[in-house]
Amino acid sequence: MQEEIEMIRNNIASKLRGLRAEKNCSQKEIALQTGLDIATIARYENGNTTQSLDKLVILAKYYGVNLLYFFNQNYENMYRNQEIKEE
Repeated sequence: MQEEIEMIRNNIASKLRGLRAEKNCSQKEIALQTGLDIATIARYENGNTTQSLDKLVILAKYYGVNLLYFFNQNYENMYRNQEIKEE
């Protein structure tokens, strides 16, 4: 179970780094725009800590992605800038 948690944490970290690179902004800019602590953003991007859901919601809104984008490796772009469609 710990390996799965670490894999998810690292996947989220990678996606956060990628989103920041796409937006071409610094961690400091994100901190100023979101109200999150710069150290928290750094730890999330490095995978050094488990990301909290409430802070991931803030970051998802900032980056314009659906929260599920962070949790599913198979749908890299499916949830970006889209609402989840109920089937």
